[in-house]
Amino acid sequence: MEDGVWLLPAPLTHRHYLDDPTADFDTMAVPEARLRIGVAHG
Repeated sequence: MEDGVWLLPAPLTHRHYLDDPTADFDTMAVPEARLRIGVAHG
């Protein structure tokens, strides 16, 4: 990946997850990232 790109993880911690696992993306601290890519699976 190139500089300025940051991957935001959203791992599932339980088999059945009722909340939005990507909800924290808006508040995650990223070091001067110009492009944020959210990675979620579930």
